[in-house]
Amino acid sequence: MALLFFAKNIWTFGYPVFPIAAGDLNILWKPNPEILRNSSKFALQKTYDMQYSYEEIRQFSPFDYIKNWLFLEGIKSKINILFIVSLLGFIIFSCIKKNRILHLICISILVKSILVLLFSAQYRFFTDVFFVIFFIIFRNHVSRQKAIAAFSVLSVIFIGAMALPHILRTWLPSFRPGNFMGTFEAEQLYRPSAYKYHEYTPYQIGNLRFNVSKKYPYNFDTELPAISEGYIFDDVKAGIFPQLKDPKKIKNGFIWKKLDAEEKRAADQIIHSINRSYKQN
Repeated sequence: MALLFFAKNIWTFGYPVFPIAAGDLNILWKPNPEILRNSSKFALQKTYDMQYSYEEIRQFSPFDYIKNWLFLEGIKSKINILFIVSLLGFIIFSCIKKNRILHLICISILVKSILVLLFSAQYRFFTDVFFVIFFIIFRNHVSRQKAIAAFSVLSVIFIGAMALPHILRTWLPSFRPGNFMGTFEAEQLYRPSAYKYHEYTPYQIGNLRFNVSKKYPYNFDTELPAISEGYIFDDVKAGIFPQLKDPKKIKNGFIWKKLDAEEKRAADQIIHSINRSYKQN
């Protein structure tokens, strides 16, 4: 399993343990080191729900790291506290039961939890821990009929939420994908909906001419080469941008290049154009 994990990360990201830039094998498709550094800073801020700047977090004492994470503003504080309480409760539960398999599961959960807390303690990385703990503790207390009933009710709730995205946008404004979901149509019951989006704008930085979807953060119908607007922001912030190895042959691939003054001006104009497009009707 470990070999499969390392192979998957190398094939996908270029590093054995992404996003840690350790064990650099100099794979051609690895992320730029500057992007990784910025990503690491952003992940640290996401740990605290973007409520503190990177500089403020770096000034935290060890006690502040824990206290501020547990007592964030909003629902994420409750999730974090519930996570810690659940872990402590499960440790006590496994000690009382004195079951070898249970001890191994507990150790596995603790190892994963410690790694998550060390690298980026975002709740989305440890929500599966709640399921495992709940399943193990209550597996002998929930009958088959109750399990089916709970599954059915939750399925209806989730399907309803996906079919009516305005509910998600109302009750979970932080759920960004809800903003890109269309409304449910009866036709979808017998014919899968197909979303087409061919609107894009061509731009150029250096020798790379690329396309960006208009007022949409993703690319799927956009003519290649296409770059999502979020990656443009990240690259420009890092002071780099991909360039063609051979301006006449795109199939020869790309290289990272630091932006010079002219390219930086062009990049700033592109970012301004993208931001302005969202303000227009």
